[in-house]
Amino acid sequence: ADDGSVAVKLKPVIGYLGKAYIEPEPLSLVDKIVTDKGIQGARIGLSENNMTGRLIGHEFSLAETVVAEDADIVEAAKKLIGAGVTLIVADLEAADLLRVADTPEASHALLFNIRSSDEALRHENCRKNVFHIPPDWAMRADALAQYLIWKKWRNWALISGERPADLDYARALRRAAKRFG
Repeated sequence: ADDGSVAVKLKPVIGYLGKAYIEPEPLSLVDKIVTDKGIQGARIGLSENNMTGRLIGHEFSLAETVVAEDADIVEAAKKLIGAGVTLIVADLEAADLLRVADTPEASHALLFNIRSSDEALRHENCRKNVFHIPPDWAMRADALAQYLIWKKWRNWALISGERPADLDYARALRRAAKRFG
């Protein structure tokens, strides 16, 4: 710069840590079965950040780690963190996310939860090194209930699936129905 200061170029590495979970089939035959939406979202976000980052001297890169559903996610996380990656986009179910967050190696890393809407992650299973991107089931249910009340639609019917996430959301919807009358 003309004022004698030195411009610093930042090249942070963002980690993507995921598991190849078996995804439920879409409800419609028209919808495609998508198995890589988390990593594709991370790649798009990285591309967009690099467009504006170039203007201020930042260049981000993505270290991608995706393991099989039966693989040890903790070992994969340790390798990623051991390589110096401390900002990690975690595409993990709640139990795996907690296992990673609780490792001593992850104590100084920031994990961005992009998959789980489990309410317990923000309450009894809260971790100081985990930030949540998706709203939890209670937030979603409260938002839907507020909208339905605003529209003056007071008669609701609830049909639920049998997966744990379906049951958690149904429980949150019942709570919101009572809460908002």
